[in-house]
Amino acid sequence: MQLESDYQIAQKNAELLKKEVEITNQKNQRNILKVIVLSAFFILLALSYFYLRIKKTNQLLGVKNTEINRQKNTLEDTLLHLKTTQAQLIQSEKMASLGELTAGIAHEIQNPLNFVNNFSELNTELVGELIEELKKGIRMKPLTSQRISLIMNKKSIITVSGLML
Repeated sequence: MQLESDYQIAQKNAELLKKEVEITNQKNQRNILKVIVLSAFFILLALSYFYLRIKKTNQLLGVKNTEINRQKNTLEDTLLHLKTTQAQLIQSEKMASLGELTAGIAHEIQNPLNFVNNFSELNTELVGELIEELKKGIRMKPLTSQRISLIMNKKSIITVSGLML
């Protein structure tokens, strides 16, 4: 009986040992499950953090892009204004050069005309003096009188032409 009771005790010890191994295995499995769940939680937490950080960075980039586009538009408007102003300045310089050229040409044309007009006036005075002298003492030949009249007529034409220009 002793043997039988030792055998039963040994069987119960073996069963207890089996149960302890099963309990230990279950505890180990629970601990592994806890580690997996905690790891997944920390991974999700890290992913959430990086997602929020990327989202914030994208928002900042959007703001910066908007600012850059605004500055680009401002610079394009300024460049257009500058080009327009440059074109106006070039046109003004061309007009000023044309005005100076026209004034120079007019001056060059005017100088000979002044000479002709002055000569015409002097010619008129001299012919007038000649007529006075001829009336005083000498009778004029008909041909001389015609020539003097012709000179006076030509003088009128020269004077009128010079004044018209």
